[in-house]
Amino acid sequence: MEGRQFRTRCGERETERKRKPEKPMTQKQLAERIGTRQSNIARMESGNCNPSFHFLQKVAGALDKSLSFALR
Repeated sequence: MEGRQFRTRCGERETERKRKPEKPMTQKQLAERIGTRQSNIARMESGNCNPSFHFLQKVAGALDKSLSFALR
């Protein structure tokens, strides 16, 4: 994918490449990564359950994200 061009310190022209967006993961793929069923992922996404902190940690890890909570 071509991006805008810019000059380096040495004056050479380079093209900035935009990072290719990641393909969305399916519920089934996510479920397989964390060792659960697709229906559990669907319930979590729809808001029809209260997932445990441990479950949310597994989901975050599978998505290469971190999980944090703030107590108020």
